[in-house]
Amino acid sequence: MPPLPSSRIWQEIELHLESRADLITVLVPVDSAEYLPVLRDGAFEVAVPARGVRLKDELAAMRQCGRSIEAALASSLQRANHKDRIPRGEAIRLHGHAVLCVASGHELALCMARAPMNGPAFVPADVHDAAITLDAKLRAWRAAAAASAAVMELANDLLPVSSVDEPAAGLQVSVTKSGVPRLPAEILDGVTRDIANRLPQGLAVRIRTSWAPEVIHKKVEMAIRSGVNPSYPPPRDARYRGWVTQGVNSGERIVLVTWSPYRGLPGYPEVRAASKKCLARAFLQPRQSGLRPDVANSHLVADGEVVVTARPFDPREPSWLKRLEEVRQFDFPKKQQAISRACEAFGQVGLASLGWYQPHHCFAEQAWGIYIHAGRLDAVVSAAAEELRQRGLAADADRQAARLVIGLAYERLLFHARVEAVLTWNELHSGQPRFLRYADTVYKPLRGTGECLEDVLAGYWAWTWFSSELILAALAGAISSEQRSAMGRLVEDWLDGSSIGQARWREGRGREIWRLLATQAIQGRRVPAPTGGALPIESTLRDALPFDFQPTDVPLHIVGQGVVATLVFRSR
Repeated sequence: MPPLPSSRIWQEIELHLESRADLITVLVPVDSAEYLPVLRDGAFEVAVPARGVRLKDELAAMRQCGRSIEAALASSLQRANHKDRIPRGEAIRLHGHAVLCVASGHELALCMARAPMNGPAFVPADVHDAAITLDAKLRAWRAAAAASAAVMELANDLLPVSSVDEPAAGLQVSVTKSGVPRLPAEILDGVTRDIANRLPQGLAVRIRTSWAPEVIHKKVEMAIRSGVNPSYPPPRDARYRGWVTQGVNSGERIVLVTWSPYRGLPGYPEVRAASKKCLARAFLQPRQSGLRPDVANSHLVADGEVVVTARPFDPREPSWLKRLEEVRQFDFPKKQQAISRACEAFGQVGLASLGWYQPHHCFAEQAWGIYIHAGRLDAVVSAAAEELRQRGLAADADRQAARLVIGLAYERLLFHARVEAVLTWNELHSGQPRFLRYADTVYKPLRGTGECLEDVLAGYWAWTWFSSELILAALAGAISSEQRSAMGRLVEDWLDGSSIGQARWREGRGREIWRLLATQAIQGRRVPAPTGGALPIESTLRDALPFDFQPTDVPLHIVGQGVVATLVFRSR
């Protein structure tokens, strides 16, 4: 049976390197017993050779005695002697700062420094306990070997007696190329099971001190792409962190690379990257840049308007609602004029007047995503607060208006991103372009009419946000049932005014409109093919997706400046 192809990182790697000249990294075999004191005690004593002692001879003696870690660290400290003025002939205590199981599974990377680590222990408690247990096993094995040799001597055996600290000569103990004793099989199993598997994994990349930063970056990225380990998968966001540490050999540095492994469904960033690389013809060539508002928002953007990329935002995460807890009333500039302009636009296109979505099939990486106009947001929130007061919801009207407007408007825009995400997954699955054909033949011609099902269901998607128990409790937890009903009627009125189709968004409670939109999206036709009508594939849009799509996967851009946007949306 041929071997399975190796895994691949589809996304562009985001690598953050930090130079740590105070750290020394030594790589040791996973079946060596020398690292146990480091895991157990969090520190290691290194004897620096005394004056008059040849360093080469002293290091060779250390290795012969099974002290290769100490020899390597002593060599590194000796080279730094002229800078740090390390006393000759004294023991230097090095403290552990990190310990990683290198992705190959055959080595451990011990990261040491002369200064103790600030903060939590560098070794998890369970690994510390496993190290103590393993150390006890090792000492018991050596004692048993010595006892066995003593019994054999009493029986006039020719085998010599071994000390308690040395295994009996009759027990053949293999050594590594560096002279480090290998543990017997039963203890080696304990190492692999009890320690190495519990440690965080990472990469140790050897580099030269003379290499330029861009060469180091390229070398580390190549190691990341070639060192994918199925048991410790890449991070969802392709973000890696690296420490550039001192090596134990002359002219060498070691980059320790760590990440947070992701083991869930394929993430949307990976799906997008794979689709772009495998099916380039499914994307507009070349993809556009800059602002391209839709028809409802084309008048919003003035020449030279500032656009800021904000942190990813999730309207279904209640934490953002708490940022408005202290708000009683917003101090909007030119309040009356803003209300007048907002009411006019809000009456024409409703929540669609706040922003638009630019698909990644058509726009470059820096330009795709959700766009919110900060000035219009202030105006609509101000107008919405006035309407809340008129309906008897005067208490905290500004705060409630900001929560409602942001949540409803953002969920509407997220639904457009969801439709594109579903078609991106289908393109990757089928190997056929989907999104551009659907956008050109269905969405764009029908946009602004009551037949545009994507806009209709975007309104229903916003309603599901408002009606969810978690959000509803956060929005209306402190008001009466009558006021809650009044708020619900107000939201329905807003959604009715957000689409030419008016109340059609309520059809989202049924099945047929979802089935028809899914068929339009997959076939790229306004009317289903004459083979039997809409296909039974509504779950591709309405239900749980076969990949991990998160609202925070969609970039957020703020156009202009505004009071509410500054408070709620955080800049990167």
